Amino acid sequence: MYLFKHSIKKQLSSLIIALLVCVPLYAQDSSTEQDSSPVNGNVSQLNEVQPEFPGGMEKLSKFLKANLKYPKAARKAHITGKVICSFVIDADGFVQEVFVTKGIGYGCDEEAARVLKLMPQWKPGLQNNQKVPVRYSFPISFGHGQ
Repeated sequence: MYLFKHSIKKQLSSLIIALLVCVPLYAQDSSTEQDSSPVNGNVSQLNEVQPEFPGGMEKLSKFLKANLKYPKAARKAHITGKVICSFVIDADGFVQEVFVTKGIGYGCDEEAARVLKLMPQWKPGLQNNQKVPVRYSFPISFGHGQ
């Protein structure tokens, strides 16, 4: 039980830090590049006001914990690791352009993308008092404690 709680705390801490900083995480492979494709114009990464999950970070943590499932194929093959995902919170607060930038396979990539697509509408980011789309990249951890 201790390892499960420790794993969840570690996973959520990583997610919270990534979301708060809103800095794309790069895989250690130097060939990985940040996607800069626009969503109805420019996608911002540094804003005056960042998008916010409804209910804040605590609710986001609960949402992820409730919805993320460790795939059977990954469990059977003893696969652990982080799936690096990217998504855009558009100017209306909806999740768009969900994709995996670095995966670990065995169903984990698909599961991470599935859960991100389930997220409800966020409070959108603001730049110069205008709603703007914002791209996020962050890891979603998978392990035996899930």
